[in-house]
Amino acid sequence: MSDYTITFISCHTKNEFTLPLFMYEGSESDIIDSNQCVYDNYDYEFSITSKLNEPFNIDSVYVNDEDVDCIISNGRDNIKIIPQNSKKIFLGCYGIVRLSVIINEIEYTSPYISVFIKEENYNKDIDSMIEYIYDNCENYLYEEHKNNRMHNGIFDNGETSVQTKIQLLNEIVEKLKTLFPLFKNSPYSKLINKNVIAPFEKLRDITPNTMVYISTHVDELQRVNINSGIKFNNQFFQPKTTLVKSVQYTTDIYENRVIVGFILKIIVELGEMLSLVEKSLLSVGQCRKINGYIESKYFIYQRSRIALEKYRTDIIKLQSEFNVIYFSYQKILNTSKIQLTSAPEFTNVFKNIIQYRQMFEIMYKWFNSGRYNLAKEEFILSFISTSKIYEYYCLLKINSMFITNGYEFKNGYIFTYSEDKYYKNTRYNNTFNFCKNDVNITVYFQPKIYSGISKEDRNKIKLFRCSSFGITRTGKNNKKCYYTPDYLIKINNSSGDIYYVLDAKLSQKHQVIKHQLQELIYKYLFSLSSFDQNDSIMGLLILCGKFDDGFSTNIRDISEEIGIDTIPFVKFIDFGVNCYNETDILSLTGSQ
Repeated sequence: MSDYTITFISCHTKNEFTLPLFMYEGSESDIIDSNQCVYDNYDYEFSITSKLNEPFNIDSVYVNDEDVDCIISNGRDNIKIIPQNSKKIFLGCYGIVRLSVIINEIEYTSPYISVFIKEENYNKDIDSMIEYIYDNCENYLYEEHKNNRMHNGIFDNGETSVQTKIQLLNEIVEKLKTLFPLFKNSPYSKLINKNVIAPFEKLRDITPNTMVYISTHVDELQRVNINSGIKFNNQFFQPKTTLVKSVQYTTDIYENRVIVGFILKIIVELGEMLSLVEKSLLSVGQCRKINGYIESKYFIYQRSRIALEKYRTDIIKLQSEFNVIYFSYQKILNTSKIQLTSAPEFTNVFKNIIQYRQMFEIMYKWFNSGRYNLAKEEFILSFISTSKIYEYYCLLKINSMFITNGYEFKNGYIFTYSEDKYYKNTRYNNTFNFCKNDVNITVYFQPKIYSGISKEDRNKIKLFRCSSFGITRTGKNNKKCYYTPDYLIKINNSSGDIYYVLDAKLSQKHQVIKHQLQELIYKYLFSLSSFDQNDSIMGLLILCGKFDDGFSTNIRDISEEIGIDTIPFVKFIDFGVNCYNETDILSLTGSQ
């Protein structure tokens, strides 16, 4: 149970709601565990209430980790917080927000709250980032995805995207339509011996089956005036009809049964695929609108929603086409049904008859195309907070930057670090290897850098946290045993490993300088060392997603003016949609 609560008071409507405040433990979650919402252009005031019946002080207030200048009236059981400059403290926020406050030098945070905005005010930069992530995530983020499989939609774990599966199904439809006249005019058939009921005169050979039929159909016997047949009471009888062995052509053969069974299997899988897509659409939920405002996470989901709705339309169209094709092939081939679960045998008929060989190639391609999934759509649907969107946007931009500058993407993989209440592993690739000539580069996404005494597997990272002391915005030491920078770039050459630490902030430079720079420098430049004396940490690059003209990008600007390089360096990089500067990263890391 929480000892503190925060009340949101709208200055527009005078409505208010109260949420608990929990001690912040450093873990990140995008789960919205509150049904409340805020409006981006409303004025808000706040009050903090304690259940401890003792005095408390509030030092700072943050919205999504950005400091808010406030007038704080400290009291005993209730403290009022009034934002200065502007009470519209959620203006510019997108997706979800949370408020954090420093109470008695301990950080407490609210649950995430959904942000509503005017529909015409949606954030085009965030929309562009999501578009970029959607178009490029397959290249890097899926397990064991190698460069020779890029852009084909098929993953090395044997799965394929729904989009790729639909493309293949469209190819199969056209091929089945093209081959249909050939099967209609010359379906393969074979002669078979078949027992049929026919007049007795056509009987040539008497078999045991013939005798059984006659003995069980005595009503078919008729008297004859010849001394031949079955004699009974001095009279002769012959059956009017009996079982006669007949030689006939049939199309009910293995190859034709397989073809019809293959079409039927596709129809079944289309139904399963449609269920999967509709389930994902339900998870997106309905777009909530309140008094002319729209839930901003709707725009985050929009790219996936558009894709899923198109998948649904395409699948329904394919279902209709395959149903027509199925009945057409079943009519001309007239086979018994079989359940096809894998690629058929490559029989002589499939080898030697052209239309059957082409049909076999279609089936073989289908059964080896992998199980479909919605990995890309589910990845985008996992985004609610803009900070997470920006982190993946930067990751993909960094990886793409090396590719466009002549590096070969060798592979990407998931490295699983030990988990605890502060750290949760990603479901997607977090380690990426590139090479050019004799230079090997590894990009780590949110790696764990352990303390010196840790025995954990370090994912080939030779850095360690060398101090148990830490600096946080609460002013208290942080003695957590590891650090997790957003990105780590390791450049390996003959002389050793060179490391660069990168941190992504969807903020302006002056905000980072004012509230976060001191902690970042201490953590990543003064509290990290390498086990190998030949290795070096060259600098800290802070990626800023919001352009901030008029601020120096180099913290050591005086050294720069007099022409003296200092190591390690700290450098700000403009890294937003409209202020993207990859040249600085390449030149600073010596990767050009």
